[in-house]
Amino acid sequence: MQFGIDVPDDVQPEKHVESCGDDEVAAMYAGYEALDQRAGGAYAGFLSAAAGCRKCREHKVEHLPINLLCGAWDGSRNHGVALRALAPYRRADPSGKGTGSLRFDPATGTEPLREFLAQHGLRGLSVGHCGWGDMTARVRGAQLSEGVDMMVLGADWYPLTGCSNFLVDRYAGDHTLHSFIRNLRQSAPELPADLPTLFRDLRLYIGNTLLCYRTGFAKTGTANLSRASFDLCREHLQSHIAAVAPRVLVTFGREPARSCANLLAGDTTEAEGALAQLRQNPRVKCVMEGLYARQTLKAGIPCELNGRTFTFVPLCHPSMPNRYHGDYDGIANVLRARPGDGPRPT
Repeated sequence: MQFGIDVPDDVQPEKHVESCGDDEVAAMYAGYEALDQRAGGAYAGFLSAAAGCRKCREHKVEHLPINLLCGAWDGSRNHGVALRALAPYRRADPSGKGTGSLRFDPATGTEPLREFLAQHGLRGLSVGHCGWGDMTARVRGAQLSEGVDMMVLGADWYPLTGCSNFLVDRYAGDHTLHSFIRNLRQSAPELPADLPTLFRDLRLYIGNTLLCYRTGFAKTGTANLSRASFDLCREHLQSHIAAVAPRVLVTFGREPARSCANLLAGDTTEAEGALAQLRQNPRVKCVMEGLYARQTLKAGIPCELNGRTFTFVPLCHPSMPNRYHGDYDGIANVLRARPGDGPRPT
């Protein structure tokens, strides 16, 4: 079976990541099952709908995304076998081992890869919807039955040509995630420094707004990513947020802020005004800096979705040095207001 040709030499894959051990894989399944049980089956329903989505293809989106990312657990648990079977189709990492991203040319189509997944009883290259989601499930495991206090949504995922962490790869360190945690701890230094402890104490869940791989080769920018895909993915985003049911919703960057603002209703006139600005022109810094400077909002935007209220805190992307006064302070303030049902900042 041939998935495609190698990618250009100037495209760098992710760093080598180890495969998860059996205990980590078991924790990941336990986490997703716990989250789905808490959501009354809505989380598995969200994954299945997203995995079968063809909206971008039907609407002839310019840079057609590759919807092999979303999956679902179906009892077969063949990820370890499939991971080993993928080895011949993976690029060599700097050590010369075949543990890098797939040798995959998007122009050749995805059918061979889809056939591979079907042969192994899998619905996607990830059990959940991205490396961040699988990392959350592995770290928190069955504790996800306690729910999610803070849901963090990035923008989108890498192209297959640059992504090495799928199936049961252990997720490597990520600049965006660590920048977010570092900035948050500057505003709330009482938070634990250990990442697994922080995930569990804050009942954290991390995912993405767009649920497909990019096409092409570029990891950033708009060369192989269409804004229309965010609009077409909004139905899945709504199901995603509703199933996770967070108390605090945090987004990274413009498109996640715009996508969420188009789903949410403000609890106050001022909150609705902020959301209206984000829907039209999601210049996060301009909108939120003014609110915090006027002391209008000190802990994000009070919102409602499907009859459930929570706080929305849109951030500039953590990878950019464009913090404004109040952004991470807003998250710290809303975390400190958490009901007395577990560890929290003081």
